[in-house]
Amino acid sequence: MFSFDYDIKTIHILGVYHLTGDYEYDLEQIYQHYQGKFSAKNPDWVAKPLQKLLKKD
Repeated sequence: MFSFDYDIKTIHILGVYHLTGDYEYDLEQIYQHYQGKFSAKNPDWVAKPLQKLLKKD
């Protein structure tokens, strides 16, 4: 997994996540990996569920 941090023009390598088959659990784990590790040029264009994970100023 990786994320783009527009603010500092950086790509973060977040590692590999192996799915367990439990959708809800996997999604929560993936969200935790991304929490605070990305920023967008246009934050309003980010999907609503992901906006809470955006890096804070």
